[in-house]
Amino acid sequence: MQDVLLILVFFMLIFAIGGLNLFMGMLMQRCVDEETGNALFDDDDNEVICGYAECPTGYYCGKMTLNPNYDTTNFDNIFSALLSVFQCITLEGWSDMMVMY
Repeated sequence: MQDVLLILVFFMLIFAIGGLNLFMGMLMQRCVDEETGNALFDDDDNEVICGYAECPTGYYCGKMTLNPNYDTTNFDNIFSALLSVFQCITLEGWSDMMVMY
């Protein structure tokens, strides 16, 4: 049992480090209105995350102060990355995370 737990933690750590390399700081980027400075919202009242896609005309890709889900979902440090990987593995709240990517 201890060996299985150790291997599970090792794989979670590997995926957390991969998430750090891919997504560090990316979840703070939002499409921001050039005139008002407000973030762009989609149909489900989620802020539109940019970086991998272009912002619409009149908006630019800027960095906001908080990550999604009240600053709990992020890959900015190893502890938050491990928590996000654990959330995906357990399938508890993972659909809220995947909407953002």
